[in-house]
Amino acid sequence: MLERVHASTLQTREADRPPFQFLPLLGQSGYIISGWSHLVYGLPKGGKTDLTSQFASECGRQVLYFTEEPESVWSLRDKQQTLGDINLVFSLGASPAEIVETASNGSEPVVIVDTVKLFRLLDENDNAEINHKITPIVAGCREKNKTLLLIHHTRKSGGKYGLAAAGGYAMLAIVDVALEVSRDPRALYRRHINGLARVIEVPEMVYEKSGSRLIYIGSPNEMSTEGVQGRLYEVLTDEWQSTNTLMELIGDPPTSGPTARKA
Repeated sequence: MLERVHASTLQTREADRPPFQFLPLLGQSGYIISGWSHLVYGLPKGGKTDLTSQFASECGRQVLYFTEEPESVWSLRDKQQTLGDINLVFSLGASPAEIVETASNGSEPVVIVDTVKLFRLLDENDNAEINHKITPIVAGCREKNKTLLLIHHTRKSGGKYGLAAAGGYAMLAIVDVALEVSRDPRALYRRHINGLARVIEVPEMVYEKSGSRLIYIGSPNEMSTEGVQGRLYEVLTDEWQSTNTLMELIGDPPTSGPTARKA
């Protein structure tokens, strides 16, 4: 028989659990929640693994990372950025049951599955199959209070409010947090993150690749014309200053010359 939990006991039970905690993503709070499940999705070869591998090296927890990439790729990645306390599982060809068992019974408090294709969905538009294949890893990690990141891709047609994630709606509905990684058409190495979550609001983020590292540079609002206006107002003086001087004074997040002049 399944356990009944009366609503009046929730606060008492919560006091016995670890406190609600964010794990840092590029040094920022509000995106990855300890003990919750997350879907991180974006275009193929769009930098999702760069993002999640850097998160794994910086989150302060030991990470179990299931990957479909070969060992040689990770060897090169480790030379470019020290991977830290990560246990890699080269999982191409493994069964979904093996992945769930390894994740659930391991000692690592953070689990990353890169990508959802490792679960061998015959039809990712079939919500019943998504439920059948993905629910066990979500449930197994939730039971052990593990933080789970599932890496996925977007559909070609895109979409708003989570609809860009490829496949049936169950892919989005089954997780606690969904984070979409999208390209900035104006900057080759710039990416945007926006998200949806249960209960909380996920802030938008803009970051860039600098060398082999990803660097947080601000929010879209800070980089908009209106946002730049407010930042410029703080550094204006009675003396004439060049646009380049003002752009240097406002600092990060960086803005373009056209945006600064328009502001």
